[in-house]
Parts: sequence; structure tokens; C-alpha cells
Amino acid sequence: MLFLPDAVQRKSDKVIAMKQKWILLLCLLLALSFAGCGKQTASHTDARQAESTAAETTETVPETTVPADGNPSDVTCKGSYRADATNSSLVAAVGGKQLTNDMLQVYYELEVASYMAADPETAPDLTQSLDTQSCPMDGSVNSWQQYFLKKAIDRWYHVQALIIASEEKPVPLDEAFAPNEELHEECMVNIPAIKFLYGEQKYYVPNTMHQAYLDSLSETLQGQTLRAAEDINLAYMYLTTMGYYLEPTDEELAAATRTGGETYVDIRHVLLQPEDSSSERSWTDCERRAERLLASWKSSFRRGEGSFAELAYNESREEATRKEGGFYYQLHKGQLPQELDDWCFDPERAAGDTTVIQTDSGIHMLYISRVYSAGEAESEAAAKQQKLADFVKECLDGNALSVSYSAIVLQDPTQTTTYDSILYPDIAHERYPEIPIYLQQDFGDTMYGNYKLRSHGCGITSLAMLSTYMTDTELTPPTLCARYGKYCHSNGTDCMIFKYEPPVLGFYLKKQTYKPEEAKQALEDGYVVVSSQIKGYWTRGGHYIVLESIDEDGVQVRDSNVYNYKRLPAHQQDRHAWSDITPKSTSYWIYEKKQTTSPLCTRCGDPSQAGDTIFTGDYLCRRCEEALARRNFFLGL
Repeated sequence: MLFLPDAVQRKSDKVIAMKQKWILLLCLLLALSFAGCGKQTASHTDARQAESTAAETTETVPETTVPADGNPSDVTCKGSYRADATNSSLVAAVGGKQLTNDMLQVYYELEVASYMAADPETAPDLTQSLDTQSCPMDGSVNSWQQYFLKKAIDRWYHVQALIIASEEKPVPLDEAFAPNEELHEECMVNIPAIKFLYGEQKYYVPNTMHQAYLDSLSETLQGQTLRAAEDINLAYMYLTTMGYYLEPTDEELAAATRTGGETYVDIRHVLLQPEDSSSERSWTDCERRAERLLASWKSSFRRGEGSFAELAYNESREEATRKEGGFYYQLHKGQLPQELDDWCFDPERAAGDTTVIQTDSGIHMLYISRVYSAGEAESEAAAKQQKLADFVKECLDGNALSVSYSAIVLQDPTQTTTYDSILYPDIAHERYPEIPIYLQQDFGDTMYGNYKLRSHGCGITSLAMLSTYMTDTELTPPTLCARYGKYCHSNGTDCMIFKYEPPVLGFYLKKQTYKPEEAKQALEDGYVVVSSQIKGYWTRGGHYIVLESIDEDGVQVRDSNVYNYKRLPAHQQDRHAWSDITPKSTSYWIYEKKQTTSPLCTRCGDPSQAGDTIFTGDYLCRRCEEALARRNFFLGL
């Protein structure tokens, strides 16, 4: 074989190629000349065979009516992701979390079904493949398939970023919290109540109601759908929990606030009714009683909204709101009887105003809690939403997403399950399903009046545990010490704090008793009780404890003094016999049951069973409004 230099070889190749072109051209001309000599039938037959072959080829490829730009870094990587079946190939990752095709299929179908349920008028035709329908909703994609794929990946990314944050971000704790770890290890090991001990769970843990819902998902879901639902709910529950710590500051609210729109009022309402509605004198007596009650309230040293709420709890005949201190949230003109409407929405009305008004239903005592505009309400809601958005962005910024679009395959959607149908309903609004435990020694150097919390703080710490549970608001001992230092004396906490301050915080004393049998019956009926103890089983001097419940295993006790567990072996538990409570107890305070729903609320209550009320129309309580805002924010991620 002859080997030529590269330049010579390239020139020789070029000459040969030119000769080949001329030969091919000559053959073509000859073929054309024969075409006019009785060869037309054969030519048509060949054309039909070519069309048939092309049709067969087209049937094996999805017909895509929208073009693909083929960008490997986004969802337009493929014109069609359609496949007969998915697989478990890895298609995306964030942190240590991985997304496979079969899990992506679940999110994809959730996106499609949720969109169809929310906006059926603009939704695509599911009888046709989504990769063949142009999508007008997002200019960065071509087809509805690409649109829902993009939403599915983004949803999975948000869910996983929140879960990662729940595993890595410590739960916010009070600045004054300074636990003694050695003391905890020595005194609190193997005590069931430690699960509810403040600060013990350094990272997010679902509360018992959240966990019960997560556990229940397996009753209706399975496989990858179950795992997706668990992740989605865990992310939502974490965001809900963190949302309690993300309240806008006064400065942020002031910066966001705008005015305008219709006027809203929040009110407290007390309804008195005459003994005989047909007697004019009975009506007069009822009105005079209302005026005396109002005058007594005004002259009281405890005058304020909290004591007016207590007045409603004790005196009102309107059962729908009595246990909530007669509270009505965000009323607008036209929702009350005309006489009440005219007074509440007088342009001169201001917070703290009170009155007595007669209507056909009785004598009404009113207290204006707040007057504000729709613009103020909307801007406050927007400020809260922005705090949530900032938090989610922080979670995303710390966790980069990687996607292999070329590996993705999708089946046509067939499931009708939506995000809304699998998401925790959040109706009861219970941040604290059980009473948490605060220990005096964990905030030992906090000043309570003129004394330190570790030595004089069992009363205020017990109130903190009770208040946190009853109001579903984190009210730590230092928070209440700052408010109620006046109740601290040389021998401890003035017991009147358990009577006067709960209404200010938002719950109510049902009864104070010195009879153990009444306290025990209250526990059996589901009420929470505070007990004062003198020297004996519980203390060397005086002590307050919270009794949460009672059953065949004993009394569930919340005790703020961790040293009891060290000094007294019998206290290394959180359940005690009733006979351990009564011998040295001097008094019991029985509290009204925790209000987890509002009877008038169309979402969490049952207005048809609420009884007579001054309100007309649909009512949404404040907690439901906040819960819906969180839920809608999460669903809109």
C-alpha cells in the first residue's frame, strides 16, 4: 500500500469525491429519461409505500404540537416526556434528599389534579396527552406537560428544603433559657413527660396531633403516594410551627400598613335577658342590672378588656361566645342588629368604648376591642405572609437543587388526588395538645419581683405552663415574670394570680374549691386543675402543681421543680396516685376547658348548633383566618 503525505492524500480524496458526484449526476439524468417510458405506475406505488412507512414511524412517536427548544437545563429538554411506565431512576437531588421518576410521577399527578380542581375553566383537556397541548400559563414552557412537570419539581424542592431545615435549624428558645444539662440527665431520664419538656427537643418534632395525622395517612394511601403525602405534611407542619415564631415586628407592621377600605371592629359582647320578656318592669330591671355591672367594672382596679371578657364569661346569656369572653372578630357594617351596628360603626368610635343597648333579644353590653380599616387588615396579613416567604427563601437558599431532565419520563396522569385532600386540615388550631413543662431551674436567674425564679417561681411557672396550653401561645416563665412580678412575695406567689390573670390571657376560672372530691370530679370531666401544696409529699414549704388529667394509671402532673425528681425517688415519674395529691393540698383552681373551636365559625365550629346570636352571615374566627392564610401560602408555593 502506498502511503502519501497528508496534503497530497487530502488533494487525492478531493478529486475522487468530485468524480463520484459527476457519476451520480449522470445516473440521475438517465433515471429521469427512463421515467417517461411507461414507468409511472411503479413510481406511484413507491410513493404510497413511502407514505405508509412514514405513518408507521409517526405512530411510535408522541405527536407533539408544541416545539421543544432542547435546553438540557430546564423542562424544555424534551418535547415530550411521555412514556408507558415510569422507573426508579434518579432525576433530582437536594441536600441528602433524592427524587426518582416514580416519586416525581406522584407530584406530577398531584399538580395536575390540584389545578383541575381549582381552575377547571382554564385547565387542559385530559382526554388528550398533555405534551400535545400548548400552555398559556407560563412563557418559559411549551406544553401543559412541561408546565406541570416544572411545578412538580418545584413543589418537591420546597418540601425537601423545609424538611432539611426542620432537621438542621434549632427550634427558637427563650433568651433566658439556661438549662443545667447534668441536672437534666440526673433527674429527668426515663420520665415520660420529658417529651413535653421545654427545650428538650432541640429540633422540630411533630406534636401529638400532627403525628397522629401522619400515622393515619397509611389508612387511605400507599406506596410512593403515601411517602409523598408524609413529606408534604411534614413540611407543612414544620412551616406552621415556625410560623408562630415569624410574627412581624411593630416596625415591620408600621412600614407595611396602609389605610382605606371599609371599617372593621373587634368587640366583646355581653347579653342579659329579662326574666319575663313580656313584662316592662322585667326589662327595666335587666337594663339597670347591666348598667350596675358596667359601672362596677369601670370602677374596678382591674378595669380592662380582660376583666370585661370575664364579665361576659360569667354573665352573658349568649352561649355561642360566652366561653370566648364574648369576642367577635373583624365585624363589618351590616352584620349586627341595627341598634348595635349604628353604635359600633359610629365614626367617633374608639377602642375601649362601652355602652348598654336594648334590642328585642335583650340588653347588650358592648366593649370595643379594636377599630381598623380593611386596608390595615390586608397589610397586616401581607406582612405575615412576607415573613413566611422570607423564611422559605432562607431554606431554599441553603439547599441547591440539581435536576437531570434527560432522565425524566412521565405517564399520562390518571389520579384525582389533590394537595388539599391530603394536607393536614388544621381545624383545632392546637399548637400545644398537651401541657408543656417549664422548669424553674431552667430560667433560674430570671427575676420574679424581687426574687429569683428558682426559689420563688413555682406559682408563676405553673401559670406559664397552664397559659401556654390554654392559649396555644408560647408564654414562658420569663414572659410572665415580666408582666406579673407584683404577685411575688417573700413566701412565693400570691394565689390571686390564678383568679385575676387568666381572663387577661384568654381563658377562664370555672371554680375555686377546697374540696378534693370536686377537683377529682373536674379532672374526670376533662378540666385542668391547679393545686396548692404545703409541706409534705411535694415540698418542704409551699408549692403549686398543675393537674392535667386523671385515669386508671393516676394523675398526670406538671411539676415545675426539677429538684423534686432528684430529692424524692417517688417523683421520677409524671403520674401520681390521687392519694399523693390530696393530703397536703389547700386549694384547687378548676379552669374552663380549652377552647379549640369557635361555635360560630363556619370552618371550625357549627353555627347551626351555636344557638341564638347577635351575628348574621358567615363568620370566620381569627384562628381559622390565620390557619387558612398559612395553608393557602403553602399550597401556593
